[in-house]
Amino acid sequence: MLVVVGNNLVLKKLEWQDQVANKHGSIGQYLYQKHRKLRMTSIGQVIGETVFEDGFRREFGHIDGAVAVDLDERFAGWKLGIVESVAIKPAEV
Repeated sequence: MLVVVGNNLVLKKLEWQDQVANKHGSIGQYLYQKHRKLRMTSIGQVIGETVFEDGFRREFGHIDGAVAVDLDERFAGWKLGIVESVAIKPAEV
């Protein structure tokens, strides 16, 4: 098992907007290019205070302790606040 920690791994399936000049890949994309049979899971974190408002903080922020969710169609349309400031094309969580 290889664990890579960093926010860029969370962005592994998102595409940069057209105006971004240096469209580098994510850690996940680079690992997949080297090892096509590699299975990957991305774990995003939503902790601490933020200026961004999103569905995850609204629904789970008041719960004491850790909460884990497996994102499926029930979360369609939800926004993850931190990606609102990143130059990526709109994408579903």
